[in-house]
Amino acid sequence: MLQGSALGPLFVLLWVYDVSSDKFNFYRFVDETNILYENKDLKSLELIVNQELRKSLACLKANNLNCLNVKGNKIKCVILSPIQERLTYQPKLIIFNNEQNKNADLERKEFAKYFGVLIDRYLSLKHHVDHVGSCQ
Repeated sequence: MLQGSALGPLFVLLWVYDVSSDKFNFYRFVDETNILYENKDLKSLELIVNQELRKSLACLKANNLNCLNVKGNKIKCVILSPIQERLTYQPKLIIFNNEQNKNADLERKEFAKYFGVLIDRYLSLKHHVDHVGSCQ
């Protein structure tokens, strides 16, 4: 049996590209996948994202890719919004944890790294500028 690291990036890309969704936009590069979904109604966002995550996980399992890394801050969620708008509802997003064999809350962050750039929930580069400034 081949394991993920033995497959090589090109084969993994071909295998994982089978995961699709009518609701999500997938942005993939090598072994990284970013998912974008937008909805102004946060309760609808919660419902649809949780449904689509379950479907995507089922697709991964059908391809014998039970490898979502939910520990070590590999999977993050950032809810983007205008700086003027306060979130009136905090969506609870759920992801399946293979190690514990149960559902877990998807950790929400204030910012995430996207292609080496730190982007926060207001789409500002403040965290990135602070990070670059502290490296010099």
